[in-house]
Amino acid sequence: MKYLVFLIAIIIKPAFSINDLEGKALICFYGKNLTNHEIYLFYKNSYASKYLFLENHNFKIRTNEKRKYYLSKNDLTLKPFKINLEHLTVFDMEFNKTIGKCKIVDNHKIADNFMINHKIKSQNKYDNLIRKNSI
Repeated sequence: MKYLVFLIAIIIKPAFSINDLEGKALICFYGKNLTNHEIYLFYKNSYASKYLFLENHNFKIRTNEKRKYYLSKNDLTLKPFKINLEHLTVFDMEFNKTIGKCKIVDNHKIADNFMINHKIKSQNKYDNLIRKNSI
């Protein structure tokens, strides 16, 4: 019986809980084809996000300052977004529509490595496009 209760607790446990959010991260995919990415790194009572941007023909990763997050039974709120914990869909509260999807990773390093690899791929794709158009 103890094992059955344990298994049920694991199955119905939401993606995040108040006790285990610190140290975890989200990788979120945005846009029409889910090709824009942003990562969210969670700390004790706050989070920081990182995203890719283009400046002087070079992609860079920008880190936003830490902000407070709000966690409820069903949602994680990172204003102006609300992330459904069951489906990990991103809802934009300002425009009242779903704009993306996320996946959970176990630590900040995995999310940071994802963003670094995304930066390298984006830069290579951009450089190839510039070369083709400059000929």
